[in-house]
Amino acid sequence: MSVPLGEDDVKKIALRVLRNYYRFRVKSGNPEISSDLRGAGGIMADAAYTFRLPGGQLFTATIEATSADRSEEVQFRRQDWLLGWDALAGASMVTALGFVGTFLRGWLLVREWGMLLTLAALMLIIILLTGVLTLVLHRLRRYRYIYAVEQFKRYYANEQWVAVSEAVFGGRDDTYFQELRNQCIYNGFGFILVDEAHKPQILLTPARYQVAEKQRKVIPFLTQAQLERLMQQGGDLQQWWKRFGRDLPMGWLTDDRTQFRRFQRPVYHQMVLTSIAFTIIATVVFLQWQMRPVRYVSQAIYAEEVQQRQSRSRPESMFYLIDTLALRPFDPTAIPYLLWLQSEEANMPVVASRRFRDAEVLMSLLDQGLVMYDCERLYNIKSAKYILQEGVYADFEQAMRRVDELLLAGVQANSLWLGCFITASNAGYVVYFDLMQSSLENAQKLALQYQKILKSKDLNISISIRMLTPPAE
Repeated sequence: MSVPLGEDDVKKIALRVLRNYYRFRVKSGNPEISSDLRGAGGIMADAAYTFRLPGGQLFTATIEATSADRSEEVQFRRQDWLLGWDALAGASMVTALGFVGTFLRGWLLVREWGMLLTLAALMLIIILLTGVLTLVLHRLRRYRYIYAVEQFKRYYANEQWVAVSEAVFGGRDDTYFQELRNQCIYNGFGFILVDEAHKPQILLTPARYQVAEKQRKVIPFLTQAQLERLMQQGGDLQQWWKRFGRDLPMGWLTDDRTQFRRFQRPVYHQMVLTSIAFTIIATVVFLQWQMRPVRYVSQAIYAEEVQQRQSRSRPESMFYLIDTLALRPFDPTAIPYLLWLQSEEANMPVVASRRFRDAEVLMSLLDQGLVMYDCERLYNIKSAKYILQEGVYADFEQAMRRVDELLLAGVQANSLWLGCFITASNAGYVVYFDLMQSSLENAQKLALQYQKILKSKDLNISISIRMLTPPAE
């Protein structure tokens, strides 16, 4: 029964393979073999085979040795974090560009669908596209992370080898084996497979020229013995620390190779692209919101809204306050004008059953009742006026009663306190038909008309024309 291969065993076998592989390479001096190397940025190499070329250049071949107990170094893991951000960034940019395209073509989604529905639709599209891209892209090499391969890609060496125990895989058809071999081919790495009988087999040789997407850095390596010597020389250790950089892991003096995900790709670019996409979407939404149209409603909808607004607001007061001295014609028992307009009997004349205090001018409107005011309303009269006098009454009560009687008969009549035009203390109230006339001729014509009206209503009333002269100032 064969003993399982350890990492040191795989390392020693791989170094023998390299010694034999490079034996015919032209060298200047003897080759050097070293193991357990440390470099800047947390880079570790299990072994290195170095020699000088005839031109004096240093040739370096590094080895990453893996046994079954460290299979995680060469078995791929899917980078779900990177895959998710790639899919989200791609979906966001596609959605943003599509949204801009619809806007440029005049399709205003915010105006047609509304703000909330548009945002919900855009988010749904981004989520669906993210899911679709995740399903489409998850098998790509980009998302299959192999620790040993990613570490090789962090630094430059003339040639790099992956040496693996065959016990790491379940066979040549194993998915992990196939992926490791494919990535070694893609990146130009050598591949050595050691079987259970400790017999190595070179499956792939390194590419003679660098096939990396970008130029890799050359970093210096130190062995464990060199590190121990530097620790005894404090000043030199500080200089070495500055030279190698400050991004070494905390356990850089130990064999800390359990952080197998420390070389995963960052997602800063994807975050920036996603932010740009959402900024574009927000900008287009804002522009469309500013272009929203004016809302036009039908007459029926408008009337309904006004009615609802009136039901929630305070109604207009039926009375109003006058900010001047109290006027004598004001009567608290008078029906407010709003009630006159709303009354079903608004077209009927107001009869004398309502009592008023004495007023100076009483105007009758057949369809709206009686209107009262004082003489101030007549002070703007500068010339003589003519009225069709029916009679003169001693007080306002008698005059108002006579006006009501004429109104009930269907004849328009008004009352006026003669004191508005003469200074006599015993001036009574004149009852007259229709309105004041500016000339005697017009008054005579109107008198003839009212004679006919009175005769048709069987009213035996004689009409006299009275001239009203405004008092001298």
